[in-house]
Amino acid sequence: VRSLIASVVRSLIASVVRSLIASVVRSLIASVVRSLIASVVRSLIASVVRSLIASVVRSLIASVVRSLIASVVRSLIASVVRSLIASVVRSLIASVVRSLIASVVRSLIASVVRSLIASVVRSLIAAIAS
Repeated sequence: VRSLIASVVRSLIASVVRSLIASVVRSLIASVVRSLIASVVRSLIASVVRSLIASVVRSLIASVVRSLIASVVRSLIASVVRSLIASVVRSLIASVVRSLIASVVRSLIASVVRSLIASVVRSLIAAIAS
């Protein structure tokens, strides 16, 4: 009977030990799996965040570059337009001044010629009359 009881006790102890070992192993495996999953999730989240940040930074840089280019182009166009307007205005002023000078010179020449002709005619009339 003692041998039977000892055998049953050994069997129970072995069963309990196996159960404890299985429980510890399952707990360790679950802990390792949870840790691996958490690590993978953190890595994925970090990768996605880095990718999003890089995309946003690239987009911002592209936007700033486009804005700078547009500003430079607008400034260049405004400068060219101002230069063209100034050139046209100078040309128009020069043309008007030349035209006015030519008109005044023609008027003066015509007046001098008329005065000379009148003087010559008067001299001739006076010479003929005397």
